[in-house]
Amino acid sequence: MLYSAIYAFHMPMFIILSGYFSKSQNLQKINQQALKLLETYIVMDIIIGLLYERELIPILLRPSPSCWYILSLICWRYMLYWMVGVRMMSKKQIWICSVILAFLFLLIPLQSKYLNIFSIMRTVQYFPLFFLGYCISPIHIETIRNKAYIKVALYGTSVVAVICCCALTCRGLHVLELHRDSLYGLSSQFGWTWAESLLYLAGITAVGLTISMAMLSVRRLPKFFCDYGRYSLIFYFIQGVLVFKLTRLLPASFPVELLLAAFTIVVGVIISNYCPKITNPVSWLLGKRVKS
Repeated sequence: MLYSAIYAFHMPMFIILSGYFSKSQNLQKINQQALKLLETYIVMDIIIGLLYERELIPILLRPSPSCWYILSLICWRYMLYWMVGVRMMSKKQIWICSVILAFLFLLIPLQSKYLNIFSIMRTVQYFPLFFLGYCISPIHIETIRNKAYIKVALYGTSVVAVICCCALTCRGLHVLELHRDSLYGLSSQFGWTWAESLLYLAGITAVGLTISMAMLSVRRLPKFFCDYGRYSLIFYFIQGVLVFKLTRLLPASFPVELLLAAFTIVVGVIISNYCPKITNPVSWLLGKRVKS
C-alpha cells in the first residue's frame, strides 16, 4: 500500500523539482555539476554491482534501478542548455519537441529493457516533466499557495488518487515509473491494448502531476527537512546502496517499510557531514591534496 502511494508521485515530484533548480544556463556550472554527478553514479553503480555480483560494464551501460536518475539528470541539463542556450528555442517549441519525442519513444515496438542503454528511455520520457519544473516560477507557486480553491481542489484530488493507487496493484505503477516502458512493452506484460496502455500512462501521469502540485502548495515544512534538504544526495545514496539491498533480504510488510524509511533518515542525518567523502570520494581526495 505504502509502495503504491509513493510510486504514484515520487519520481514526477523529484524531476519537477530538479528542473525548477536547473534554471541557471551557465555551461561551466553545468559541466562541474555533471562531473560530480557522474562520479557519484559510477561509485554507486560499482558498489551495487559488487553487492549483487553483477559485471561492471553491463551495470554501467544499463544503470541499476537506483542510479538511472543521476545519469538522466546529467542529460536533462545538457538537453535544456542546448535547446535554451544554443538553439534559442522558445518554451513553446521545446514543449512541442519534448512531447513529440516522448510520444515517439512510446511507439517503438520494443520493451524497455532493450531501450535502457544509458537510461535513454527514461531520459526521453521524463524530460517534459523536467522542463515543466524549469518553467515553473516562484510566482506560480505563490499563486497555488494563495488561492484557497486551488489548494482544496489539489488536496481533494490527491487524496482520491492516492486511495485509488493503493487499492490497485502497484505492479503497473512500478513498470511505468521505473522503466517507462513503451506501449508495446506494456501490452506484452499486462495484455492491454495500446489504447488501454496509453490511457493508463496518461492517468498515472496526471496523478503524479496533481500530487506534485499539491505538495508544492505546502507553505512551510518542518525545520528538520529544510536543514537537511541540501544533503539529499546522501539520502539518495543510502537508499540506493543499502536500503535497496535490505529490501531483498527482509520480508515485505508495512512495518518493515517504515523501519527502512526511518533507517535511511537516521543514517543520513548521522553521516550528512561526510557527504562529499561518500558520494564524491575522488573529488574530495583531489581537493584535499590541492589544499595541502
